[in-house]
Amino acid sequence: MTLSWTLDHTGPMARTVEDCAYLLQAMAGHDAADPASSTMPVDDYLTPLRRGVGGLRIGVPRNYFFEGVDAEILRAFEESMETLRKLGAEVRDVRIPSLHAAHSFLLILVAEAFAYHERDLRERPELYGEVARERLLSGRS
Repeated sequence: MTLSWTLDHTGPMARTVEDCAYLLQAMAGHDAADPASSTMPVDDYLTPLRRGVGGLRIGVPRNYFFEGVDAEILRAFEESMETLRKLGAEVRDVRIPSLHAAHSFLLILVAEAFAYHERDLRERPELYGEVARERLLSGRS
């Protein structure tokens, strides 16, 4: 789901990490039709998967991203973090102290998010959860 053209974009989603790696491998690389496309060589996204997560450091930004999250989603997320710990990853909370202070970031984010979703918010608001809908609507003014 696109949230902001200039600040973020969701990557490939699939049932497994391996499937995501295959998708990203196919999508990555230069696109002559996209002036913002990178000309950097494409990494191998599949080979590192064979190494497992042992020694991987995972930072979990709790502020902002977990505000208003559904309890069931939070429980599933925490279970997945515990699984990663058991597999040898180092999982720890991190704080992004400047996120709420970055007014220009937030203004761009909410304005672009509302512009992208405006038609669906107006015609099919039931597609959005209450929290997501309210956050998106904050960009209309």
